[in-house]
Amino acid sequence: MKPGALLFKLKTIPFLLFFFLIFSAVHGQAVETNKARNLWWVVGGGGLSTQGGSVGFGLSHQFRPHILTARFVRNYDFDGGGTQAWDVGVLYGRSYKTRNAMISGSAGLGYVGPPSDFGTVGIPLESQIFWTPTRYFGIGVYAFGNLNTKEPYGGALLGLQFGRLTSHYKY
Repeated sequence: MKPGALLFKLKTIPFLLFFFLIFSAVHGQAVETNKARNLWWVVGGGGLSTQGGSVGFGLSHQFRPHILTARFVRNYDFDGGGTQAWDVGVLYGRSYKTRNAMISGSAGLGYVGPPSDFGTVGIPLESQIFWTPTRYFGIGVYAFGNLNTKEPYGGALLGLQFGRLTSHYKY
């Protein structure tokens, strides 16, 4: 293994620790305003990762504080090396939703596509932090990561949400 490659992978550790801290804070919330039923949305965006640039999209469904997500993320090398790792996965997590904002943290199981000849199974992670000014549109940050034995990575996307983002609340 090249010394530079090891250093690059070591740089992902602080990002993943930060992600777990966010997820544990979201998971521990006592939620009274999270009465949302059957919310769903698509999210897509572009941003940066530990491998260069990234694009991603997903489909999420929230029912009360639970969230299910199917996602795809692809990383690109800025140095002209082409596509780096990509993943497709299914995640479960917890969400805190108010009328105008949403924060969630999720983990799951996925397949990581190769920069080499074959891929591997990984643990996809994500956090969605969105402002939802209307009932059908949101804008925010989509943080992601993937823990695997070949190409662990993390990053963040500036994303847009479209779908049913709010429902009636009882305060």
